[in-house]
Amino acid sequence: MPLSVNNLDPVAVAVSIFTAFVGPSLAEVIGPYAVVVLSAAIGAGWALERGERRPWHGTSLFIARICGTAVMATWMVSRLMAAYLPFGLEPVTLMGPIAFAIGAIGDDWQRIGQWLAGHVRERINRHGGGA
Repeated sequence: MPLSVNNLDPVAVAVSIFTAFVGPSLAEVIGPYAVVVLSAAIGAGWALERGERRPWHGTSLFIARICGTAVMATWMVSRLMAAYLPFGLEPVTLMGPIAFAIGAIGDDWQRIGQWLAGHVRERINRHGGGA
């Protein structure tokens, strides 16, 4: 994925930078995950601002947990979203925003689940599925 003026998405830039250090084959793998970790860490910073103050080691563990979660989940979620979104985006294009969202959600997954369940329940009730 050579860098060009027309392709300045974060993954392409990361791949180009890592190519100079580790070669093109390994850069194709490291680049996207570097974007995932950086995006998740930035999102985790937003989540930390929302939550309670933590000691430095608690903050470090939180960011490590969020980045690990993003590394493990981002590729699958980006593949699913690319398949279902009508825009024709490649999964690699979605990796940064999805990792950022995972980080920004932080520990609020329960609230997101409750919000989503409420919307599903409302939709079912609206379309005659409820009593």
